[in-house]
Amino acid sequence: MATAYGAITQSGVSFTGFSTAPKTGILIPIADTTSPTFGLWNPTGSGFNATLVRFAASFVGTTGAPGGVLYNALFNAGNAIATGAPISAFNSGTPRSNFLGGGVVSKMFFCPAGTTTLTTAGSTIDQMGVSQLTTTGATTSAPMYTAVDNIDGRIVIGPGVFFYITGSAALLSLFNLTLTWFETPTTASVP
Repeated sequence: MATAYGAITQSGVSFTGFSTAPKTGILIPIADTTSPTFGLWNPTGSGFNATLVRFAASFVGTTGAPGGVLYNALFNAGNAIATGAPISAFNSGTPRSNFLGGGVVSKMFFCPAGTTTLTTAGSTIDQMGVSQLTTTGATTSAPMYTAVDNIDGRIVIGPGVFFYITGSAALLSLFNLTLTWFETPTTASVP
């Protein structure tokens, strides 16, 4: 059975970025952070839009604080990493083409974990619709859980925008995170 994204994936322009610490997870920082840990940057001049398809967060461990998962954006993020620039440090990772064994290289910059520094915090633009209650990493009675948001194109990242994941509080738990998107030229017509 083909999905709505099958043709897009076969064209080689669908990508997934995932956190680089699957055994240990990464933190989701509070919304007003200038040190986001996971995100997607569409540099000014890329000539492409990134249409978000799916975001997932899987609990890895440690005691967590209550709060919701949020989506933030830094507008006018530019295309250069430099002192005084909107983004002064960026931990760049390589997203995977979802056309395994084929596809093209992403035009986006992807941060899989920590060491990204913003001159000023971005703005909250949406929420995932998932909240975490106080948890303990040592519990043996909690069921396995994964939180998934099928974004399905309701968020498009244009050139010059850095999209990143935060919380309404510093959630303190560690998570494995994945983000899936596809890329189209900014000149593409809307169906």
